[in-house]
Amino acid sequence: MSDRLLEIEDLRTYFHTLEGTLPAVDGISLHVDRGETLCVVGESGCGKSVTALSIMRLVPMPPGRYVSGKINLAGRDLLRLSKEDMRRTRGREVAMIFQEPMVSLNPVHTVGRQIAEAIQLHNGVGAREAMKQAVDALRMVRVPDPHLRVREFPHQMSGGMRQRAMIAMALSCRPKLLIADEPTTALDVTVQAQILELIRSLKHEVGMAMMLITHDLGVVAEMAQRVVVMYAGKVVEEGPVDAIFGEPLHPYTRGLLRSIPRLDQPRGPLAVIRGTVPSPLRFPSGCRFHERDPDALEVCRQKAPPLIDRGGHKVACWRHTPDVQEVV
Repeated sequence: MSDRLLEIEDLRTYFHTLEGTLPAVDGISLHVDRGETLCVVGESGCGKSVTALSIMRLVPMPPGRYVSGKINLAGRDLLRLSKEDMRRTRGREVAMIFQEPMVSLNPVHTVGRQIAEAIQLHNGVGAREAMKQAVDALRMVRVPDPHLRVREFPHQMSGGMRQRAMIAMALSCRPKLLIADEPTTALDVTVQAQILELIRSLKHEVGMAMMLITHDLGVVAEMAQRVVVMYAGKVVEEGPVDAIFGEPLHPYTRGLLRSIPRLDQPRGPLAVIRGTVPSPLRFPSGCRFHERDPDALEVCRQKAPPLIDRGGHKVACWRHTPDVQEVV
């Protein structure tokens, strides 16, 4: 059996608005192997969350549309499934933890009922058995007194407990792939550490693969086996976590790493990447990062670089393309 669980090929997810077409995800390819943790990083607006929503088939249509590409999960193209088949797949084979649990959880239903609903849908059990499994799911994510917590509404729980409830819901049907979209963004540092350790231990316990979306490169270093760096709807670098941190090839990746404050260096101004991510309505020609790169080549302004493989470490940068002189 192949080790590849998820494979995305040339995915393009666009949004059609009154101002024009927004290529939020514009031709990305990536994969997740069975049992591994892939971290997807990049600034806000680079397409990370839209990639996750595309995998789950949760992009609102309209205004969104899957223009082209494939999303193969265990050999099945999710974009070709019927709505009913995708509904059965969502939760059972691939599940997602969203950024803000207070928004994702329904405020008018108890946490237990929401978890039990997913269990009933995918496991085909009765209401009583589903509620029992919901209690077990809360116990699995280390929620104290789970038999009492299932009766509480989201507003009665702390942020950390709500996030644990979301994790319990996502893992209740033992999915093959878990997508975690910045699962610790709204939590304080202590609770962040607890949630990340919980996710990591449950990942091994359940035996699933994980795609973790985050801004925090410290989390990446702790959790990932491989890293995908996205910028302006495209993958600009991909490789093992040691290679990305030890020898980053793309100027955007180097900029992200330089912007992390370090205790072993003298005090001074924080390093920043100049400018901002361009609007999807007005992406620049050529490499989409060239306007923010002080060392950009002329070819960077004229032509978009291909994503080339340098022995398992991929990068889309003309400086690392062997035939760059021919292109010029």
